[in-house]
Amino acid sequence: MVQHAESSVEEILTDYENCARTVLNRGDTTLNQHRRYIGRLLRHAEESSHLIAEADIIGYLESEQPMSDLKKNNILSALRVFFREYLDRDVADEFEMPTTGPSLTHVPTKNEFQTFYAAIERPKYRAIF
Repeated sequence: MVQHAESSVEEILTDYENCARTVLNRGDTTLNQHRRYIGRLLRHAEESSHLIAEADIIGYLESEQPMSDLKKNNILSALRVFFREYLDRDVADEFEMPTTGPSLTHVPTKNEFQTFYAAIERPKYRAIF
């Protein structure tokens, strides 16, 4: 388990980024997102990373409200990797990940297409349609 009792938030994030890039093989986009969410948690909790508890994570999640299910998944995913893979702690494992799925796409009906077509005034745009 990595200890950061006297480290600053930036030092912890830099150390985590080095580990995540080399050991966990994370890409730049993922690392930027993880740094952002982990940094916010560490600043919000005002605790050393090895003292952060579930209550600190709950407080941080509440401070991010309102948030979509997708954002909550991204935050929890970043925290799980940070605590489980980097600090060897299971403090973030108890949080439920919201289920997200594709949003349904509305496909216009034949009547809706005809109504739209009839409303097009210029022949050029009718031809394009």
